Amino acid sequence: MIRPFQAATKSTIAIANATSASASSDLPQESDTVVLYNSSTSATAFFRCDTVTASGAGGSAAVVPVPGTLGGFPVPPGAQIRVGVGMGYKRFSVIASAADGTLYITPGTGN
Repeated sequence: MIRPFQAATKSTIAIANATSASASSDLPQESDTVVLYNSSTSATAFFRCDTVTASGAGGSAAVVPVPGTLGGFPVPPGAQIRVGVGMGYKRFSVIASAADGTLYITPGTGN
């Protein structure tokens, strides 16, 4: 069933692209999808979201993938992407290939 994406009210999070990972932060429990927009003209942002057992618990830092390692979900410069993150407690982290632009994360529901 197609359900148009509905952003949660006043919920967009802006994280400046940086080459060190942001601290893990909570996403709303009721959100099952996020829209990611990378305002950079040159840096790829990487988004990681982990399901956790409680608000504020755990969560891993995002990493830029290099050969032989796994990284976060890539968001190319200037791209807007929807990603399913599941229901329940979850935490996210962001990192980028360069300190250029901002990654905007809008939680909501739908596809």
